[in-house]
Amino acid sequence: MCIRDRVDETQDCNAMVVKLLRRLEKAGVEHTLIADPDQNIYTWRGADPAALAELSSSWGEQPPLTGNYRSSPNICRVSSSLKSVPAIDESKGPSASCSWPVLVTAIKSTEPSDVGRKFLAVLCDRGISTGDAVVLAPTWSLARAVAGATQVKPTGQLGTRLRACCQAARDRGDRESLRDVRALVDDFLVRRTTGTTHLLRDRTATEWMETEARRLTCEVLLADPAKGDWHARTLDLLDTLRLPPGVEAPTTTTRRCLPKPSKPLVPCTEPFGGLDYSTIHNAKGREYMAVLYAMGRKNDSRLCSLLEDWDSRREASEQRAVAYVGLTRAKRLLVVATPGKALEDTRRLLGRDGADVELLP
Repeated sequence: MCIRDRVDETQDCNAMVVKLLRRLEKAGVEHTLIADPDQNIYTWRGADPAALAELSSSWGEQPPLTGNYRSSPNICRVSSSLKSVPAIDESKGPSASCSWPVLVTAIKSTEPSDVGRKFLAVLCDRGISTGDAVVLAPTWSLARAVAGATQVKPTGQLGTRLRACCQAARDRGDRESLRDVRALVDDFLVRRTTGTTHLLRDRTATEWMETEARRLTCEVLLADPAKGDWHARTLDLLDTLRLPPGVEAPTTTTRRCLPKPSKPLVPCTEPFGGLDYSTIHNAKGREYMAVLYAMGRKNDSRLCSLLEDWDSRREASEQRAVAYVGLTRAKRLLVVATPGKALEDTRRLLGRDGADVELLP
């Protein structure tokens, strides 16, 4: 009996999954891999599309999927402009008859919410409810600002900040919030080993620090910040710190490194107009009738990299892949917000594969 399986989103597979697929192949399992290399936005957690390409290279014909059942023809042309190899998908779904142009507008660094208000006005004009729309950005802070939501950033003691970051990581699951948790755990480790400074200059100690940081980050994230016993459980987890052989722990205790949080979390205010907002990583796999994509702020180095990689169609570009995923969430209406100095370059790149692009004053 022949066993077949289908693996979707295989551009996100890491080395472990590729190894598993190889073993299944040797065991006689036939694979159908479905992937879009231009959506490779998880290299930071080990995704290895090159290894998958090598795995499937001996499998014979690899038919492309060129039909798009989500987006309008104009949005399909815009997505082609972001691909490493230009290829305009054929719009086949309910949005195939939509001829709305893609809109591009400037975002002010001093008042990014102005773009959100423009977006609401366009939604009203096109008869789209806010429940069918979303504000997307590479970071939560920018998405919140454009949608008109505000949040007080946690400050003060390490415990207060760690609790807030853990809550955000559980709610969002994006790279930025996970990195915040990891940074605070790293801070804890440095404080915990402050009495053995020679340890931190040793290569073995660096490897130990990396291993312990990964382990403790995962364990701290498992402790639910919403529960009353979160702080006690987190302390217990951090107390499991394992120093390398022959190294004694400093006199500073874990509980002095992580004081008890004294203030409750400050929730975000509601965005105006009920606009939903999200990062690209969190919105992957979803679709919306209308999308406002905020590319970045003025003097953002990632935005500069995106424009360069977009123009050259650089293959191994995470910034380009993130933008591609963000823009392709839209079905009918797509508004792109970019800093004023990048407005003309963005407008040119959006339309270089034939998309109808208009300026939104």
